[in-house]
Amino acid sequence: MGCDCASKCPGSDHCACIRDIKAGTCTCDCNATGITTLMAVAQKLNPDALIDLTVKGADLAALGRLFASVSTAEVAVPATELDKSVTLSLKEVRLDEAAQQAGLILRVPDRQATSD
Repeated sequence: MGCDCASKCPGSDHCACIRDIKAGTCTCDCNATGITTLMAVAQKLNPDALIDLTVKGADLAALGRLFASVSTAEVAVPATELDKSVTLSLKEVRLDEAAQQAGLILRVPDRQATSD
């Protein structure tokens, strides 16, 4: 079985799946409308990790939560786009590129903490 909406979330009108190509793990939100129902949460991925992404009718806010659950980067969703419906299928792309194509913003946190 693949890591896509058709095989992991059959019959769902709102779905998002991310497959970590290197590890072979799959993380899906089968009700990608703001109520997160994650399956098989994957190890946190760096922004340059190669993934497959399948999104069907998910709102951008839910997709942002899914990316946040699998990414080491901070994920931001533009406030004016929270309810935007996303349908997308990408193969063998970097996590940060997939996020950008979906309309999300990734930021890698500074490794050094500064104190005043």
